[in-house]
Amino acid sequence: MAEDIKKAYGELKKKYPLPEFSEINAEYEISTLENAEFLLRRIKERITEKLEFIGQTLGAILQPDTNSVADMHEYRAFTEEDKREIFEIYGKIMILHRTAIELSINGTDKELASYISSSFEKINGFKKSIIKHVQKLRHSWEKQLVAKEELGYLG
Repeated sequence: MAEDIKKAYGELKKKYPLPEFSEINAEYEISTLENAEFLLRRIKERITEKLEFIGQTLGAILQPDTNSVADMHEYRAFTEEDKREIFEIYGKIMILHRTAIELSINGTDKELASYISSSFEKINGFKKSIIKHVQKLRHSWEKQLVAKEELGYLG
């Protein structure tokens, strides 16, 4: 099956300026798709899934769920400058995500290929910043927690 996907992608790459198969596969695991039918749409869906996941993670930093101990704890780890940077990235993610929705409704293969190429490039452009903030989420849990401070509002 992976060979069918690779072959179909190669044919699309001849028609459109798409990223190399190895790069797009490493990022979105397209070789695991069940079939090559509507391949550009399937790749767009994989991109959309990743954008949703990243968007939800960053969105919780910007607007934490007050019923979530995790969100409230992690929120405190970020400065206002961090939040401004996260909001800028979040906005870029939302533009890419909303463009994907638009293409789901009415997108040609040429538009889908253009979207795949540009979103691949844009996401790679802000990936380091996303990783930096996700690492800060993880580090917030590695610090010694003071139970009274963290749980004081519960009772």
